[in-house]
This record gives sequence, structure tokens and C-alpha cells, in this order.
Amino acid sequence: MDFGHMINVAVNGYGTIGKRVADAIVQQPDMKLIGVSKTRPNHEAITAVGKKYPLYVVK
Repeated sequence: MDFGHMINVAVNGYGTIGKRVADAIVQQPDMKLIGVSKTRPNHEAITAVGKKYPLYVVK
């Protein structure tokens, strides 16, 4: 299925499930991870930044 464009995906939360979802998205040739969100900057946020995932922290 090739529509000739990328599907932009954001992940809400970067915990146990969100980490795996984000990693799976970047493996897909037709998807682009446009960002992950966190409610607080903790060790999981540091991991996301280390993988060069755009990170959005909600206050």
C-alpha cells in the first residue's frame, strides 16, 4: 500500500507502551514520528532525547 506520502504519528506518553510504539513507528518506511509527549521530564524523557525523538513536555 503506497500512497506516496508519509504518515505523521505522535505518541502520547513515553512509558512502557509508548517507548515500544515510538520504536516501531521509526522502523516503518511509510511513517514519521513527529514527537512524543511526557507529563514530566524524567529518565524516560532523557531516553527519548537520546534517540533524537522530538519531545514535548506538558506542564
